[in-house]
Amino acid sequence: MIMDSLKNHVIQTCGFEIKNRGHCELLSTLILEQTDEFVSYNTLRRLWGLASGGNTQRRTLDVLAKYCGYRNFVEFSRDAPKMQFFHHR
Repeated sequence: MIMDSLKNHVIQTCGFEIKNRGHCELLSTLILEQTDEFVSYNTLRRLWGLASGGNTQRRTLDVLAKYCGYRNFVEFSRDAPKMQFFHHR
């Protein structure tokens, strides 16, 4: 559930749905430009279910949270329940 919240927040931040490899490549570039940290498009493909793969690394979650304006994934996780409450009202 928290992963879905993070992915939704990333989509809101970048402004487009993640539906194919090209979207993942573009998102990878946007993340690098905004955070100065690299996340592979293949990692993003796995995260969005566009490719098979293992578990998402904590560093990746931290970078995605940073892309969304948070300090790290822990900070995002603390705010996520509050965001869901306001979005469902």
